[in-house]
Amino acid sequence: MKTYNFITSIGGRPRIGNKKS
Repeated sequence: MKTYNFITSIGGRPRIGNKKS
């Protein structure tokens, strides 16, 4: 969950977070 939020904050795209999740 932390990584998802971190990546989303940096990339600003839910797609990146979704992939990591």
